[in-house]
Amino acid sequence: MAARRAIQNSETAEDLTLKAFQRSSAPRAFVENQSDDVLSSVATTSVASRSVVTQIGFEPDEPLTSTRQLPRITRGQQAPVKAARDSARLRRGLLGVAAAATASAALVLPSAMSTVTAQPATVDVATVERNAAVSRSLARTELVAPVTEAEAQANAEAAKRAEQARIAAEEAARVAEAARIAEEERLAAEAKAAEEAAAEAAAAATNTNQASSTYTSAQTAPAVSSGTCAYGDGSSLGLTYQAQAAFQVICAQFPNVTSYGGWRASSDDHGAGQAIDIMISGSAGWEVANFLVANASALHVEYVIYSQQIWGNWGGGFTYMEDRGSITQNHYDHVHVTIR
Repeated sequence: MAARRAIQNSETAEDLTLKAFQRSSAPRAFVENQSDDVLSSVATTSVASRSVVTQIGFEPDEPLTSTRQLPRITRGQQAPVKAARDSARLRRGLLGVAAAATASAALVLPSAMSTVTAQPATVDVATVERNAAVSRSLARTELVAPVTEAEAQANAEAAKRAEQARIAAEEAARVAEAARIAEEERLAAEAKAAEEAAAEAAAAATNTNQASSTYTSAQTAPAVSSGTCAYGDGSSLGLTYQAQAAFQVICAQFPNVTSYGGWRASSDDHGAGQAIDIMISGSAGWEVANFLVANASALHVEYVIYSQQIWGNWGGGFTYMEDRGSITQNHYDHVHVTIR
């Protein structure tokens, strides 16, 4: 009875199949036909599948007395073209059903898919403990090492010595700089003195030429007189032996000179008893000076000064001297002679 009812109820599937073919026979665009046909084929196939899926039982005690034939679909004048289209639609429908069945199987049977199983992580307890111990030891590391009182005092003493050394170095540098400046000033002064000496030498050379042109024309000194000095032997003047002998010659040669000077307490030639001052001035003084120059070798004359000019046995004539500030200091009122 169940088999008979299933066959009788198959009319529903036939009606759906006929409707699908009738709907697809209407003329439409090729693209629209494809999409509509696929959808209709999938729907039709799903309905047919649901009908077929119903379990059919055959009971052998009931004979199969009636059968029913499916209606035949007639084709029109466009049978060859329509048949090709229907065949293509049917194939596409079958492909859609296969794709749907494959997707359903993938969803229904997840055990057939590949699965990934999470493995529990293994932890090395010894490694964790060792890392924790290292971290604790690093955390306990002191940033600044402890300093004892002795070390602090030593550091303070070292800093103090370093500061003292720095101050000493700065002082030495200052002293060296002062010495350098002083040396530069000394060299500059020496250079200036040398320039002044050169200028004085040039002026002295000019004065020598003037003096030689002025006084070398003086009268030739008279010869040494054989007379005697009216003022004794000159022992009271405190002169040396040679200076006293020269005094006796000068005194005998120029009886008009009435005053002489000899030793006095000084550090110059007079203090040594080697100098004689002949107190005379004017042209008479030049007569005495020229006489001493003319007889310098016999009288052991070293140099003669008169009227701010000097002559020496080192050569040359009379040359001008610097101004000493007074007539006596410039030897305008007497003739000075040094005997060696």
